[in-house]
Amino acid sequence: MADTKLKTRKDNAVEVADKPKDNVEEMANRLIPEDLRSMLDSVKTTLDWAILSELKSGPKTYPEIVKDLGLEGEGKKLKRHLEKLLKNGIITHFYHGGFFKKKFGYYELTSIGGNIIESIDFIFRIPDNVKEKLIREELIKNKKADELDWAILSELHPTDKRFKDIIKDLKIEDRKQEVEEHLEKLLKYGVIEPYYIEEISNPDYLYYKLTKIGRNIIESSISAFKPYERL
Repeated sequence: MADTKLKTRKDNAVEVADKPKDNVEEMANRLIPEDLRSMLDSVKTTLDWAILSELKSGPKTYPEIVKDLGLEGEGKKLKRHLEKLLKNGIITHFYHGGFFKKKFGYYELTSIGGNIIESIDFIFRIPDNVKEKLIREELIKNKKADELDWAILSELHPTDKRFKDIIKDLKIEDRKQEVEEHLEKLLKYGVIEPYYIEEISNPDYLYYKLTKIGRNIIESSISAFKPYERL
């Protein structure tokens, strides 16, 4: 009996080892490398965005940030978010006019942090009705795009693809339902759109393409990290 269990475990191990690796991570990395996606993921709460907005106009001291954001008595919370943004290279900290004295310590956006702000501005240079819908649903602000989302966007940039082409190129034929759910999410937020060529309602002629917003997201995201790539 023990030999049978051992054999089953070995067979399962061989089956897992023989399973072909999908292309999701590769396609996501082709668009934005994993470490850069981690940077984007670090800016995901209202307070994170408030800090970036506060620093958009220039360097600020810690007391200034506390006062402007009305966070008196919530210093620990603010420090946690500042440290996270510092760690991920979105903001930086320096002293001016006195070494290592708190009142002379300033926070400011890094080039990447500044580019993220500019990129968001660029993304939303679209009709007000669409912009309001996206802001209301908070696609960019709070909806964390995962690796498969980025892989799909990368797959559709710059060529339109059918569903079967997407899962084939990403080597995830066994994850059809998951891909369908992600396509529905991206459709909902207006990042991609479907269209038919030739025969209407025939799945073989249904293609997905990036909308103007989707293209802006990709192009501005790539642009945001160009300084990082040169380091």
